[in-house]
Amino acid sequence: MSLPWIAVEENRAARRGLLRQIMAIKKGSFVPLLVIRGKPGSGKTRLAEEGLTRLMKTVPGATWRMLGPNDLLGTLKSPHSEHYEGRELLVVDWLILDDFGPMAKTMEERLCRILDHRQSHSRPTLIFSAQPALKLAETTRLQSRLRGGISVELGPWREKSRLIWLRRLVLQSHILVSRADLPILAKKLPTLPGSMASICQTMGRLLTRMPQATYLTAPTPETVLEAVVKEFGISLRQIRGKSRTRKINEARQAAMYLLRTILDMSLEAIGFALGGRDHKTIHSGLARVKLRKRTDKTFSNLLKSSQSLIL
Repeated sequence: MSLPWIAVEENRAARRGLLRQIMAIKKGSFVPLLVIRGKPGSGKTRLAEEGLTRLMKTVPGATWRMLGPNDLLGTLKSPHSEHYEGRELLVVDWLILDDFGPMAKTMEERLCRILDHRQSHSRPTLIFSAQPALKLAETTRLQSRLRGGISVELGPWREKSRLIWLRRLVLQSHILVSRADLPILAKKLPTLPGSMASICQTMGRLLTRMPQATYLTAPTPETVLEAVVKEFGISLRQIRGKSRTRKINEARQAAMYLLRTILDMSLEAIGFALGGRDHKTIHSGLARVKLRKRTDKTFSNLLKSSQSLIL
């Protein structure tokens, strides 16, 4: 059973930083050092896999190197590092340091020179660590390099994120589970994605697969829009058109919200699905939905009923 990787609220900031580094590799532009911290099982490894997969698609032929603590020390201690400061670490397009932690002061000094060289040549470096921010380095010099970059924390997943992940797993792996049972299962899942994955792998081996004729189909932009127009009582042509009447505008904003939360589509992709609208318009519409959900009970109910038709 293949387990899905999805962007949820708890890992979205880390993913944005990671994609920013990949785009810097493509454009040859400067990008700060990125430090992603989190407890074991918080999803650092899956995030790295997602990043490398995206790198191969975005920049075919790009070079990368992922080093654990022992490999990093071995490279820094090698005879070549005395003169070339780990030449392979200088020239690789993307350097990923996994399970990073403090080391001997001489090794930290060498690593600082490598990081400075990479920064000056616009080569991004990504660091994963389970260590607290104050314990990442011994020397003041390396501490300043790490503080000068972008730091992101991977926290435990809330129930909403666990439910989204579980729904994707059921759709992707065709597991026989009632939709009504999914919220109950999500509540009982651990809060760290590593533990969630371990439990769900066991669950997938035990549960019976569904007959092909009754497989759940993953939602698409079209199914989302069809659900919205059905609940709001308008047409697809109207929701993609230029009309700005209150009813059509509310339906359009509901579609923006559902496309973003259910399918995790980018602002540009949502704009294209809604008739070629600008990403700034989508951003503004999403902000209005958050306000309307709290203040307009009728709109909130229509939004929930549209979502129930999709999931």
